[in-house]
Amino acid sequence: MDKKRKSGKNLRTGRPKIAILGTGNLATQLGKVVSKNGQLSGIWGRNPAKTKKLASLLKCPVISSPGDISKDTTLVIIAVKDDAITEVSNQIIAPDVLVVHTSGTGSMELIVQQRKGVLYPLQTFSSDRIPQWKKIPLLIECSQKKDLATLKKIALSISPTVKAIHSEERMKIHLAAVMACNFSNHFMALAQEFLKKNKLSPLLLSPLIEETALKAADGKAAKHQTGPARRNDLSTIKKHLALLKHDKQMLKLYKELSLSIQHFYST
Repeated sequence: MDKKRKSGKNLRTGRPKIAILGTGNLATQLGKVVSKNGQLSGIWGRNPAKTKKLASLLKCPVISSPGDISKDTTLVIIAVKDDAITEVSNQIIAPDVLVVHTSGTGSMELIVQQRKGVLYPLQTFSSDRIPQWKKIPLLIECSQKKDLATLKKIALSISPTVKAIHSEERMKIHLAAVMACNFSNHFMALAQEFLKKNKLSPLLLSPLIEETALKAADGKAAKHQTGPARRNDLSTIKKHLALLKHDKQMLKLYKELSLSIQHFYST
């Protein structure tokens, strides 16, 4: 019995036992897929009511504190904000468990355990949208070679695209992801707000947004660039700037981005 417990496998199914620490968007979506795979052993969060509700949704036990994680757990996933990773890691007292975080930029050294690693899903997550896990790259890293094989096996049960990379590579990928996702989404939000202020429907942009994303997904976004700055259409740019004269933030952004596009295609 003891040997089986030390293996970190579910005695009934033979699957790895995975505990998730966190209740945010990523923790929720990871919990759903891990639970679906029959691997979720429990979940913990700072907010008891939110944790209880999520545990009920995932049909798993509530972990009362990180210090109560079972010793036969195979993997602990810390899915919290970067500045809370070490604090949560310090509370884990299970002596020989693999602990990973999900940060795109956080160092693996944020985890205090000797067996440590990173499981970074390269995607944006929302609580109300079902992620297509089969299309999401999972970038992994471990301090010990033997643990990398374990983490890779678990990651492959979530997505077929798993890649072992170093911290510096992960940080560069995360930076690129912020530019491609967060920055572009912010500009879409600004464009939609501009239409609303002018009593026009932001939904008019939806087909354009969809087509732009589909074309950029081939990895050759530069090839698909269009617009007045790309054509060096100074007359149209001048008209746009006139429309934005009462919005200093948008005016500045429009000028800077237009200049960036012009410079990019002039070299």
